[in-house]
Amino acid sequence: MTRRQFVFVAALLAAVGGVDTSFWRRRFYDFQAFPNKALTGSEIRKNLLGIFSNVESPRQIGARYLTLYPDEATRSLMLAEDLKGIRVRTSGALRQVLAQKCESDFLNGDLVSIDGFLLARTEAEACALTVLL
Repeated sequence: MTRRQFVFVAALLAAVGGVDTSFWRRRFYDFQAFPNKALTGSEIRKNLLGIFSNVESPRQIGARYLTLYPDEATRSLMLAEDLKGIRVRTSGALRQVLAQKCESDFLNGDLVSIDGFLLARTEAEACALTVLL
């Protein structure tokens, strides 16, 4: 190994060693699957309420959604079961999962109308969960 190669490798190792990996570890923990530990309804509710800055608004939307579409209560509970399967550990991870599902709903045209507003079905179901859980 030449001196130039040694200096290059040493600099590379120093650079990689100084990289903060806590961001990636947090991201992994957010979605980490813990065998034998499913999320409870209260954990999902806590994370769900944590993504809203004003809790009363999603509850009103959820209550209105359940009034307009009473058969959709079971779909909302199925969303909760899906979230238990994904095992999101934080509100941020839940926000990310719901955003992806909402984007998919908009792309597929899976929308609901609530008092003149078009919402992704997942968004309406998440609001309904704030009422149901």
